[in-house]
Amino acid sequence: MDQVGSIVSWNVGATRIFGFSADEMVGQPLNAIFTSEDNANRILELEREKASRYGRAEDDRWHATKSGKPVFCSGLLSRIDSPGFSSFTKIVHDATGRKLADSRKQEVLERERAQDTEVAKLSRLKDEFIAVLSHELKNPLNLIHMKAEILARMPEARNIDRVQEVSDAIQKSVLAQAQLIDDLLDFSRIQTGKLSLRFAVTDVAGTARTIANAMKPDFDVAGIQLEAAVPEASVLIRGDTARIEEIVWNLLSNAMKFTPRGGQVKLQVRQSDDKVRLEVADTGCGIPTDSLKSVVRNVSSGTERTPSYKSVRTRHRALAGASACRASWGKR
Repeated sequence: MDQVGSIVSWNVGATRIFGFSADEMVGQPLNAIFTSEDNANRILELEREKASRYGRAEDDRWHATKSGKPVFCSGLLSRIDSPGFSSFTKIVHDATGRKLADSRKQEVLERERAQDTEVAKLSRLKDEFIAVLSHELKNPLNLIHMKAEILARMPEARNIDRVQEVSDAIQKSVLAQAQLIDDLLDFSRIQTGKLSLRFAVTDVAGTARTIANAMKPDFDVAGIQLEAAVPEASVLIRGDTARIEEIVWNLLSNAMKFTPRGGQVKLQVRQSDDKVRLEVADTGCGIPTDSLKSVVRNVSSGTERTPSYKSVRTRHRALAGASACRASWGKR
């Protein structure tokens, strides 16, 4: 290309990229391969000025072709100075494939980003809904519980066994529903990483021993031997006592549930250096190997059956305990 922008040489590679033959292009301005928008912005003139000043000018842009199909090229315009001759040479590389691949990748990333934003929004709305729902549900539950307790305390009802039985059943049901609401809130907080933990010095051995002693009668009734290998000395960690109690209670409850009569369940607490290990082993049916990775999913239990409210509540509480365990165990 000469000093005024006219083409003086056009090779086979340029024909392959832009579709114009040498006869069509030699003597013509190079503006033919630039888009109308770039020509309106004087891109070629600006490149030529930059190459004249610095010796070279690089650009990556869409170019026009004879067929009308745009092509993306990485280009280099260099100045050539020799005695009696001064001109420019432009070398381009067809990068359309790479550009389209990058564009598709960017579109995918933008879609994923939009989806993540939408998921976060829906999750926030869900959490707000659960919070409002729990508040609205607990108010009438508190009122029902209070009325049932008042009923049981009324002088004329104290000696009526049927009234006492009904009042007790109502109160137990209210407490169970309130616990279900709390578990639902806990599960939502786990999903969003907002579970509140109350850290304090906790004796894991004492906690495990207490829970085991409290559940021993249930194991005896079920005909299952419960062995507690727990140190007499305190095993202290910094953790959430209530959550750790839930861990032990739920592990033992599940072991008892899935261990047949005549079976054994062993609770063990061990300390090694700065770590504390709590194990519950049983002689029950166990979990299939291919289901192990899914045991801490929302409603997974090693089968495809639909879980009951009770099993869902137990799983939610177990997840809450697992979160506390990961967050605190091993930190003394």
